[in-house]
Amino acid sequence: MQEDISNNVENNIFSLISKLISEEENAMFVEVPTTNEIKEVVFLLDGEWVPGPNGFTGAFFKAAGDIISADVILAVQDFFASAVLLTGISATNIALIPKVVNPSSFSEFRPISLCNFVNKIFSKLLASQLFPCLCKIISLQQSAFVKGRIILDNVLLAQELISSISKRVRGGNVALKLDMAKANDRVSWLFLLCVLRAFGFFETWIDLI
Repeated sequence: MQEDISNNVENNIFSLISKLISEEENAMFVEVPTTNEIKEVVFLLDGEWVPGPNGFTGAFFKAAGDIISADVILAVQDFFASAVLLTGISATNIALIPKVVNPSSFSEFRPISLCNFVNKIFSKLLASQLFPCLCKIISLQQSAFVKGRIILDNVLLAQELISSISKRVRGGNVALKLDMAKANDRVSWLFLLCVLRAFGFFETWIDLI
C-alpha cells in the first residue's frame, strides 16, 4: 500500500515536467563523436590534473598522441556506440579534502573523485553535447554553476526580499530558512534519471550517463 502511494506521488511529480528535448536534439545527442571532436576535447582538458587509478595524466595523452591516439579514439567511439563503460576505465580514487582545520568527522571532509583521463574525455563530450540545451532545462532562478550567471544575484535578491518582508500585503508574508546539504551529495540517481526521461531525453543517451 505504502509503495503504491509512493509510486503515485512520483508519477504525479514527473508528469508536471514538460517534455523539452526535441527529436532533432536527441538525434544529435546519440551521434558518435568524430575523430576531430575527440582530439579537440583531449587538448582542451587540463593535462596537469591529478591522475586516476591508472596513473596517466592528460599531459601523457597529449605527448604520446602519435602512438595511442587511434586506440583512444576507438575506445571513446565504442563507448558512445555501445553505452558500455569498462570497469577499468570507470575506476576512481577518492581523496578526502578537509574543509576545516583538524576535522573530526566525515562531514568535515570534501570527497574528490580522481578519474582516469579517458573517463574525463567521455564526460567532456557528453557535457558539450548537452550544453546547447541547458537554457531549456535549467530554471532562470538557478544562478550558480551556470555559465553567464553568478550566485551573488540570488543573494542580493534574498536580501531585498527580507528587507521588504515587513510590508503589509494581502495574506501576509513568510520566509523559510533551509539548512540544505549540497544536492550532489545526496540526490538520488534514480530521481535524476526519471527527470531526464520526463524532459524527453532518449534512453540511449541516458544510458551513457
